[in-house]
Parts: sequence; structure tokens; C-alpha cells
Amino acid sequence: AEVGERAGNRNVGQRDAVADKESAGIGSHPFQIIEDLRQLISYHAAVGFTDERITIFLGTGLQHVETDLQGPEENHMSVHRIALHDAVQMIHDGCITDGKTVIALLLAST
Repeated sequence: AEVGERAGNRNVGQRDAVADKESAGIGSHPFQIIEDLRQLISYHAAVGFTDERITIFLGTGLQHVETDLQGPEENHMSVHRIALHDAVQMIHDGCITDGKTVIALLLAST
């Protein structure tokens, strides 16, 4: 399984991100061709501190395409393929600690 994380923002009143892949941040991701995209969860990141809501999707049937690198950050990034079970083990080993990534990987593995 390929699990990718991409930031994307949605403004109040904007269409639901499931229907609008651009809102889900799919536009410049290295896996742009997606057979199926489904929402795994939508949650509030820090209740009482912000009203930010994070929505996590699982894309399947991914096909690798050329990446359109934009900005200095993306010019210095690289893609590493890691088996899902290895990524889950990296959570248990303390190597992956980012909250949204932990949630995404654990939900994708169930």
C-alpha cells in the first residue's frame, strides 16, 4: 500500500474535499492518478485552542506520475516507499510521532 501525506487547506463554505480533490491537496502529489479516494476520519486538531479540522483520506489504485515541484521546499524533498506494516512499526519504535501521520497510518492498517 502507498500512503502519502499532503497538506491542503479548505476555506469555510468551500466544497467538501472528497468531491474536490484539489482541496485535498492532490494537485501536485507524486501519486495524482487515484482509483478510489475515501475519507478515513475528520477530527479537530486541538479542541479549545483552534477550530482547525483535519480530514484524512485513503487513496488506492495509485499510479506514479511525474511530480510538479513547486517552491524551494519541494525541490529538496524525496519520496521514500515504506511498507505499511513497517511504517506502523516505526510508530511503535517512536520514529513516527506526528499526530496526523500516526492516525492516518493506524487507520489505513486496520
